[in-house]
Amino acid sequence: SCGDKQTANCSYTDVVTAPTSYSQGYTTHTCTVCGYSYKDSYTNPVSPTTYYTVSFSVPSGVSAVSSQTASANSYITLPSAAAPSGYSFVGWVTSTVSNTTTRPTVLTGSYKVSGNVTLYALYSYSSGSSGSGSEYTLVSSSPADWSGNYVITYGTSASNMYALKGLSGNVKYESSSSGSAVLLSNSGMSYANSKLSGATAPYIFKIAANGSKYTIQNTSTGSYVASYSSYLYSRASLETSYCLWSLSCNNGNITASNSASGSYPNLSFSSSKYFMLSSSAPTGLYFWKQSGSSSGSTTYYTTGASAATPTPSTTYTVSFSVPSGVSSVASQTATANSYITLPSAGAPSGYTFLGWVTSAVSSTTTRPSVLTGSYKVTGNITLRALYSYTTSSGSGSSYALVSSAPSSWTGKYVISYGSDAGSMYILKGLSGDNKYESSSNGSAVLLSNTGMSLSNNQLSGVSNAYVFDVAADGSYYTIRSAATGTYVSNYNYYLWSRSSYSSSAACWTLSCSNGNMTVKSSASSNYPYLSFYTGSKYFMIGSSVPSSLHFFKQTGSGSGSGTTPGGNDGSAQEPSTEAPTPEETPAPEPVHTCTIEIVCYTILNNMGNLNPAKVGFVPGNGVILSPTTVTYTPGETVFDVLTRVCATYGIQIEYSWTPMYNSYYIEGINNLYEFDCGHESGWMYKVNGWFPNYGCSSYTVSDGDSITWCFTCNGLGADVGGGYAA
Repeated sequence: SCGDKQTANCSYTDVVTAPTSYSQGYTTHTCTVCGYSYKDSYTNPVSPTTYYTVSFSVPSGVSAVSSQTASANSYITLPSAAAPSGYSFVGWVTSTVSNTTTRPTVLTGSYKVSGNVTLYALYSYSSGSSGSGSEYTLVSSSPADWSGNYVITYGTSASNMYALKGLSGNVKYESSSSGSAVLLSNSGMSYANSKLSGATAPYIFKIAANGSKYTIQNTSTGSYVASYSSYLYSRASLETSYCLWSLSCNNGNITASNSASGSYPNLSFSSSKYFMLSSSAPTGLYFWKQSGSSSGSTTYYTTGASAATPTPSTTYTVSFSVPSGVSSVASQTATANSYITLPSAGAPSGYTFLGWVTSAVSSTTTRPSVLTGSYKVTGNITLRALYSYTTSSGSGSSYALVSSAPSSWTGKYVISYGSDAGSMYILKGLSGDNKYESSSNGSAVLLSNTGMSLSNNQLSGVSNAYVFDVAADGSYYTIRSAATGTYVSNYNYYLWSRSSYSSSAACWTLSCSNGNMTVKSSASSNYPYLSFYTGSKYFMIGSSVPSSLHFFKQTGSGSGSGTTPGGNDGSAQEPSTEAPTPEETPAPEPVHTCTIEIVCYTILNNMGNLNPAKVGFVPGNGVILSPTTVTYTPGETVFDVLTRVCATYGIQIEYSWTPMYNSYYIEGINNLYEFDCGHESGWMYKVNGWFPNYGCSSYTVSDGDSITWCFTCNGLGADVGGGYAA
């Protein structure tokens, strides 16, 4: 026999033992002749599989939903949950929600498991009238404002009329099995004398203004009617890329057009009996507006559903007071501690609208605290429109050269560069947010062309356009044009005119030696000094102190002029009582405006891919900046508008210059950067619904442009309608 040695007589069988998480794998060789065996081919232990549990919390009295266990980074399908009477199940959320009108981020469908977690069932309910006690009247022509509650139907008579019923979540309307097109006779509504009655919340849609367009939101489910991938969709959250509609009416026939659809923009109806999108506007699409005494229902969201409807959150009204003769501004209603976007207001001739104040202001040269942009609602309040205007120029004063630093720099000054009258340039105030560093903007004017004269180190014949108010701000000073009210600022390493005060850009330290000024900004260490570019003849920000920069201080009896804010209490005070006489009022310069918004809706649908460190930077509604109308200077680019808006509203931004494309590239906004939500994620921009195929600093803004910065997660822009998808 072979004994216990490996010999030529041995005959072996092999058994492979797989590795486990705690022991090696190996192969056992056993001799069938003598029984001798040995092991080899060892393999390392395998990493253990991590499993997590997803638990589901539902209110008391609702059937429990079983927890699910899955391996790390795998996906589960989220279940449904029952709803107490009077509530609708919406989906799941990661934390409790208490009776809010703001729809939170809702999880439905697939869910990526990345840890042990408890998800909470979210429900919606309607507070106040459901609309069933109201009548809905056929809209026969376009109103000035479409805001309100509506029923949407298709069909020319009651017998063949279908009503649109709201769907929940992100689902397609375009299916006869979706149950979203209901024959009027099956809806509980009745039709008579061009009116509908008996409407319930599933058939009621709230239309609300969003810029120049409108959103259409179901009052029962909270979902928005949208155009998504050229189909009519219900979308769980507001996505301005898909949810904005243009509305018009001709003899009762509605045209509802969505710019996201391209070739299929119009809300229509299929012969297979469902609502859809089509290339042309249909005949027989009707809107019925609520006309009863009820104002319609308000949809609330909660995780604490119970048999008794909870007390809704407190709501407040913000009213806006404007002077007589100015178009009224509609009031806004919002829940306590939520935010609204403050509107703009018209301005009488000779005045400039600045923003809103909380109490009436009578002509003063002290600028009050002005409210613009977002406003937190904490109670019922009336805000008053604030205006500025300019009075006489103070040309009867003389201005003497400052030769040494005074104890206080406060006063009125003319700022010049040059050592003699023949080559001296004077700084002229610009209006709005405008760059001084340009030879074409007229901000550096040769002394001989200003109407001023220089004699014995004194300037005379000074007009208001060249006067700057210097005022103390702590240990710093501000420099503000007396004619335009704008601040001289160091912004993004350039010398800028800025319409609003910013302590980070508009503060300066001043010193003087033998008549030569040192004007240093706190905003930059590399380029801090007010200087002059002798080549192209304009004032600029430089890296070193220039020679021949001079300040001339007002010494005569004239008081000069200033920008005078004037408020309005909506009754006793008329703007004209504060206005200068017509011959003193300068011709207003044209105001150029555009609209900008910054959104990251797509991240809400891809939270599982988001860098966990960035969760706190994603707003619950995906809106970083709601549509905001801003002024711009002709020649400015989308990049200029974006950086200025971010500075104004305190939104973080990071960008870099890309020589290959001769443009700036936006790396991050609000601390959300490229690749933070997948390898195809990052920021894109569109103007008037179009995604330009070149950089944002190459796109010149035009009046009325609508600019959207949106974060893409998938398809290099496919999920927002841009990139290769465009």
